[in-house]
Amino acid sequence: MRSIKNLSAAEILQRFSAPIILLVLIVFNALFTRNFLSINVLWNAIMQSSSIMFVSLGMMVVIASGGIDISVGSTLGFGSALLVITSYAGGDTNSLLAVIVPVIGCALVGIIQGLIIAKFKIPPLIVTLAFQSLIRGIAQYCTKGKVLVLRDPLLNELGYLKVGGTSIPIQLVFIAIAIVIFYILTKKMAFGSRIEAYGDNPVASRIVGIRTFQLVTLVYMISGIACACGSILETTRIQAADSSMLGLNMEMDAIAAVAISGTPLTGGKIRIWGTVVGVFITQLITMTVNMNNIQYEYSLLLKGAIIFFAILVQKSKEKTKKGLRQVVQNG
Repeated sequence: MRSIKNLSAAEILQRFSAPIILLVLIVFNALFTRNFLSINVLWNAIMQSSSIMFVSLGMMVVIASGGIDISVGSTLGFGSALLVITSYAGGDTNSLLAVIVPVIGCALVGIIQGLIIAKFKIPPLIVTLAFQSLIRGIAQYCTKGKVLVLRDPLLNELGYLKVGGTSIPIQLVFIAIAIVIFYILTKKMAFGSRIEAYGDNPVASRIVGIRTFQLVTLVYMISGIACACGSILETTRIQAADSSMLGLNMEMDAIAAVAISGTPLTGGKIRIWGTVVGVFITQLITMTVNMNNIQYEYSLLLKGAIIFFAILVQKSKEKTKKGLRQVVQNG
C-alpha cells in the first residue's frame, strides 16, 4: 500500500474525504456557532445520533450487498408505534415486551422485503419504496394518526440515563455496542465477505456456492432489526411515538452517511468506521442548521450535495483503477 507522502492531492481527497468533511464542519462550527465547543453540545450530539447510527449501519450492510433500503425511516416509525402501544397494552406497563415486539415486527418487515427481492428479482429500490408508504400507513393506522405518549417509567428513564452517575449519556454505550456487533458480523465472520462478494458480483457468488437467497433475506432482516433498535432509542429519547413524522427523511441521512464513508453505492465493500464518521457528519449538518437558525431545507440541500460529491469521488476512483488496469495489461 502506498504511503500518504506518495499520494496526490486528488488521491488524498478520495481516501480521506469523510474525515476532511468532518474536520471542516467542526472548525466552521467552532468559529461561527455559539457555544458549540461546550460539553453539553457534544453529549446532545451523541444522543441525537444514536438512532441514525443503528439505521446507517444497517443501511451499510444493505448497500454493500448491492441493494438499497428506502423504507428505513418508515420502519423506524413503525417500530416506535409498536413500542408505545405494547408498553401499556392491557393497562399495565411491560418494558421487556415493549422492546421485543418492535424488534420482531421490524425484523419481519425486513424479511418480507428480502424475500420479495430475492424470489422475484424485483429491484430493491422499487420494493423498499413501496414498503416506505405501506409501513408508514400501517404505523399511522396503529396509532390512529395520533402522537402517543410513552408512559413506561423504566423506558422513559432509559432515554436520559447517564453512565455511572457521570454526564455521559447511555446512548454512547449503545453506539459502541452497535459498532462492535457490526464489526464482528462483517469483519470477523464469513458473512461479511459473502456480502461483499455478492455485492461485487451476484452471478459469481451463486457459482461459488453462496446461498444468495438466504443472504439477501438476512441482509434486509438485519436492516429491519437495526431500525427497531433505532426506534427504541429515539422513542425513549423523545418519550413519544409520532407515526407521521418519526423517521421522516431518515433514509437520506443513512444513505449520505454510507456514501460519505466510501462504501460504493453499487455494492461490494463494507466500511464501518467511515460510516460512523458519516453519521456524525450528517448530525453535525443538522446541528449547524439548528444552532444558527438556518431553515431546515438547507440541511437537506447540504446532505444531497454530499451524496452527489461522494458519488463523484467514487466514479473518480473507478476511472483511476480502470486506467491502472489498462496500463498493467498493456505492459
